[in-house]
Amino acid sequence: MNTLTKEIEKENNIPHFFGVNSSNNLFYDNTEYNESFYYNCLDELNVSNRDARLDDENKEINPQTNTEGKKTKDKSTDIKSNHIEKEKNENKFLGRKLSKHDSKNYSKNNESQKNEVNDEKNQSKKEEIISKIILPNYKLENYIKAFKANMLGYINITLRNLYEKCQFYKFDNEFGNMTFHVPNYKKYQGNAKQKDNKEFIKKQIKEVFQDYDVNEIEGTGRQKDNKSLIKKIYEIISFPSTAEQKALKDFLEMTIEKAIEKYYDSSEFQDFKKSKKIIFFDSNFSKQKFRNYSMLDKNNGFLRWVSEPYYFHNPK
Repeated sequence: MNTLTKEIEKENNIPHFFGVNSSNNLFYDNTEYNESFYYNCLDELNVSNRDARLDDENKEINPQTNTEGKKTKDKSTDIKSNHIEKEKNENKFLGRKLSKHDSKNYSKNNESQKNEVNDEKNQSKKEEIISKIILPNYKLENYIKAFKANMLGYINITLRNLYEKCQFYKFDNEFGNMTFHVPNYKKYQGNAKQKDNKEFIKKQIKEVFQDYDVNEIEGTGRQKDNKSLIKKIYEIISFPSTAEQKALKDFLEMTIEKAIEKYYDSSEFQDFKKSKKIIFFDSNFSKQKFRNYSMLDKNNGFLRWVSEPYYFHNPK
């Protein structure tokens, strides 16, 4: 074994019995193949040892590099932990933001509900105010006056229609400028006294329409016109000569009581009883003195009220 081989074996801790002439080497012989195998093994050992020495040298020579590696690792760990911490903080912030948003929504919902309640209260107050404006305080005399005014208005319309169908202008041109007017307000529409109304329903229509207080100067012109027209009609010699004239004469001589029965079947009455004011009046009328009937009922209406016993011993 040459000197170089010995040094390599010594340096790489190779046992000397692996020498070329060693009898203990079972794998070694003098063949060219085994000799080359031997040297190849030495080369591999030298390379591995050299790499190990280089690593040690690098550790000794570049301790900073290892530190930097460790720092890099630590830095990446810190970045990762910082990222996790950042995510936690963001989640907390988002949670607070969502909580604020939810609380705002809750406040808005509460505010919306409060507004709805306030709107309902305001609407109720408005309706109450409107009802007070539209519907005055109930008084029996107001209801009686309203009923009589509408009923006598219906009689006046019916009179005009019957009169026009008679075509009296063919007998005298003056009839063309004449027509019927409503009765005197003070004596009839505006009179709610029960005693006076008992007498009122027994009168004929022609009597009511031409009746007025002779001592009154103002507000009697229309009733004077009615009186002149009725007198002129009855002065016609042939009156009543036609079916239309007979219908007019029958209606003029009809009692108010009979006319009221007809009124309950009229379109004027149907419109009258739909009025909110009249519904309000009638409700109070039914409750008053425990009457338990309606003036809007044909069978138990105005005529029943008139026939009731006087509330006072000395009625006005």
